[in-house]
Amino acid sequence: MEGNSMDTKPVVVVTGAAGNLGRAVAEAFARDGARLVLVDRDANALRTAFSSVLPEALCLPVNLLAPAEVEAMAAQAVERFGRIDALCNLAGGFRMGEAVHETSAQTWDLTLLLNVGTLLHAVRPRVPHDGAGGGQQPQARGVLPLHAGDEQGRGDQVQGDGDENDCHRRSVAQPRDEP
Repeated sequence: MEGNSMDTKPVVVVTGAAGNLGRAVAEAFARDGARLVLVDRDANALRTAFSSVLPEALCLPVNLLAPAEVEAMAAQAVERFGRIDALCNLAGGFRMGEAVHETSAQTWDLTLLLNVGTLLHAVRPRVPHDGAGGGQQPQARGVLPLHAGDEQGRGDQVQGDGDENDCHRRSVAQPRDEP
């Protein structure tokens, strides 16, 4: 194990770390002395956002819709730092276009998958490592899907073309096509 599990600085996992909100949250935790595991679907965005600012952070590109990738991320975090103390799940997404009262069941299912499904995948592997196995029950307070905007103020939104799988990949699993 590379990290010291006796280190009292908290180990914080931030998903959606390369977005504006994720960067701000990561930098705030870093200022408070936390050891960071920064997760995003886009490896290049992680490098751009953090390589010079937070070089000690563990930056991992992860598809939060793939439980095996999320489990591997948690194992890497524990290998590096000895434990996981907190999870800030900022990743999520939605499809624009339909009026709320006209939203199809397929679109609602997608929204739940991108926001609740990714949260569930992120929490599951953390539980065995919560507090270094101290037997504490994990707590979730104020869990909401949060969407960070880019430099032009646009959110991490997905405008689907009707293909649910394409929307999943563009929203969480694959790098953005935008500059």
